[in-house]
Formats: sequence, structure tokens, C-alpha cells
Amino acid sequence: MTKNKVINFDFENNCYGCRNCENICPKKAIKMINNEEGFIIPKIDYEKCIDCGLCTQKCPYLHNNQETLMKRKWYGGYLKDEKERMQSTSGGMFTALANWFLDNDGYVCGCVWNEELEATHIITNKIKDIQRMRGSKYVQSNLNSCVLEIKKLLAHHKVLFTGTPCQVAAIKKYMKITKIYIQWLLYVREFLHQKFGKNM
Repeated sequence: MTKNKVINFDFENNCYGCRNCENICPKKAIKMINNEEGFIIPKIDYEKCIDCGLCTQKCPYLHNNQETLMKRKWYGGYLKDEKERMQSTSGGMFTALANWFLDNDGYVCGCVWNEELEATHIITNKIKDIQRMRGSKYVQSNLNSCVLEIKKLLAHHKVLFTGTPCQVAAIKKYMKITKIYIQWLLYVREFLHQKFGKNM
């Protein structure tokens, strides 16, 4: 049977690696793999696919609204504590926000280097992990199961997510389609000139 609704574009050059298609698929027909350059892209099992179209509906690449993005209000700032600020890459705003969330029974989702020196997102309520999240990584990070974990946490906790604009877009789309109440989910977008695959 021809699959007309399943996600279909140039994954090698355009996929954000956000895992939205993998997380939303009701039949687990999509698995994320690493390409030769280390970027995360989807691999589709067309035998399992029921052509429901959910993956296409919630792909941030296919529904990228730059006009709406530019009309929003943007805020900037920096830590007054010079010592803390000098240990940060971009003025220390992440540290200030993360500490507030931890002090208010919240969780923080951000990027760290794992034991294999791969950039990966984790969710934590521990200050020692916040230190690991500080500093730019400049490679594509793996969201792993973070989107699903955030969905569960939002039932009882505040969550701070920091990531690239495409990762933020992916989470917002996933939460919308699964009808999750997101009053206590704060997004911080990191603007990048370019990102690299882990094998580059």
C-alpha cells in the first residue's frame, strides 16, 4: 500500500533530529539512527506504518513559521555576579533560571557531555547537573526520551527546557498534539550559527 501521509523529505540535509516523529508514532514504526556524519535522522519501517500522518503533522521542519517567530518579544540579560558570569558562555542567564527552577521544586532539561563525550539532553533537579549543562556544545544534541519525561513531569512540576529553536519547536508541537497543559514549561532558545554532527 502506498504511504502518502508518512513523513517524507530530505532527512540527510534538513532533519532537526528532534525525535518528534519517533515519539508520536503510535505503532513505533520510526527509529532514529545516526548518519555517516553523526546527525540523528529517522528510519521508517513501512511495514509497521499505518499512514496516520501524525509524524508529518508534528515535524518542526515541515511547519517552520519564521514570520511568527520574528513577531515575538525577546528578552536578554546577564548575571550580576561577575564570578558566576565568567564561568558561563552567554552572560549566565541559564544558571539564574535553572537555580530558580530548582529552588521552586522544578526540573531542568539541558545538554551535557556524556561518558562517550556525546552531547545529550538530560532532565534533573540536582545542582551538580546544572554545572554540567553550562557552556556551549556546538554539536547536535540527542534529546533521547526527554520529551516523554517532560510530559510526565508537567503533571506536578515546573520544567525549564533549554535547547535550539528547532528543539523548542518540536517539544511545543508534541505537547500540543498530546494535549498536555504547559503553563509550567519554560523554553529558552539558544541561537546558533551552525551545528555539527558528532562524527565531523
